[in-house]
Amino acid sequence: MNPQDKTVVTWQWDRPTATTDEVQLLIEALGYDPKQVFYMMGDDEPMVSSAEVSDRLPDFQPRRILPTATLTTASQMAAIDICDTLFNFVKQYGEEPTDYDINEFGLDCDQEEGCEITRVLNLFDNGGAYFAVQRQPNDDDVKEDDIDAQMDTFEHYAFQCLYIVRDSDGDESLKYYAFENGGLVWDDDLSEPDHDSIHTLRLDVLEQLLQAIIKENKE
Repeated sequence: MNPQDKTVVTWQWDRPTATTDEVQLLIEALGYDPKQVFYMMGDDEPMVSSAEVSDRLPDFQPRRILPTATLTTASQMAAIDICDTLFNFVKQYGEEPTDYDINEFGLDCDQEEGCEITRVLNLFDNGGAYFAVQRQPNDDDVKEDDIDAQMDTFEHYAFQCLYIVRDSDGDESLKYYAFENGGLVWDDDLSEPDHDSIHTLRLDVLEQLLQAIIKENKE
């Protein structure tokens, strides 16, 4: 591929012979319609007409792929930092679980297995923590009036509480209780309750949860 004039001269084939299906698969991988591109089979490798290819897709732009390992690591470390901070926050400012907490939030802990809920931070009765986030960026399917696309692309969270669980070995972990549904707003019919470890949440969800707690506790 010539990035200057967007033409393809030849494509090096790593096999001595190629079937028609293999050549068509190659053309499709390059982003072209095999039915609209002229090609011929040579003795050693397939040849694709550069004129036909450049005419078929004149707006083709080569894309540079950047190494993103450091960005992924930064995101993961930020999520871990928020989780640790929330754990310490609930440990310090949470309260001992009441019968109301256990019944209202469905906090089930098998005490016969040595499990114990030690602290509960009630979010529901203290301003709430509810928000919508986009599952994936750069989603071209999202349209202003397309409700189905919004349901698939966005998710709405309504956190009820955060709570610390101590296991039989004395190790403690932070969990959450929240309702989730697709879309931008709360939908009582579609929302599903969820109890899980705080570490299962994505960074964008953790950040919004953090901001919700901060907003409701500003002096």
